[in-house]
Amino acid sequence: MTKLQLKSRPLQATAVSLRLQPAFFDMETGRIYLSRYADGRPAPVHILDGLPLEVAQRTDINLVSGFALEGKFLTREQALRHKLAAAA
Repeated sequence: MTKLQLKSRPLQATAVSLRLQPAFFDMETGRIYLSRYADGRPAPVHILDGLPLEVAQRTDINLVSGFALEGKFLTREQALRHKLAAAA
């Protein structure tokens, strides 16, 4: 496991309790894509399999992984700050 993976595991584990949904932000279009399994079910972790076909087939794709909260995208760092604020 990398240092980033180790740091993000506690965040991933508490994301559900904080209403955070694993998501991807498309830097080109500004759209947020919730992480989904290939069959469309919401995924509890970051999975690329459920991205829309038109996104997955793009050659210029630039996705940032993070979390969605109430329709807004949070980077991992922002989600961590949200987690810390919720615990205070």
